Amino acid sequence: MLRSAWFVVNLSAHEGVAVSWLEALACRTPILAMVNPGGLVSSFGMFTGEFPGDGTDGLGALKAGFERLLANRTLRAELGAAGRRHVRATHTEELFLRSFRNIAVHIGVSPKKSDSSEPV
Repeated sequence: MLRSAWFVVNLSAHEGVAVSWLEALACRTPILAMVNPGGLVSSFGMFTGEFPGDGTDGLGALKAGFERLLANRTLRAELGAAGRRHVRATHTEELFLRSFRNIAVHIGVSPKKSDSSEPV
């Protein structure tokens, strides 16, 4: 479904990086949102600006962003391609395992090497 979407709209006024955003970017699908954690949305989608409270003050900005993305296929393609490159470079199994090992070492837990005769 995300591969055929033109863009993803996130209506949360307070959410951090949602897994659905990374899934969308992996599928070359840009994001429209009122939050911009780490500059993710402004880099790979349309950031409308922050609207504290319940977010209803941001509906006009969401509408404008929606219309801009809807009308500009080239922009959607460029943002989507950049988003996919970002996810492929920053969310790999290797990076996850390295981070996990670093955390384990930091808290004093040494990850064991797997023994093929015992279940993992």
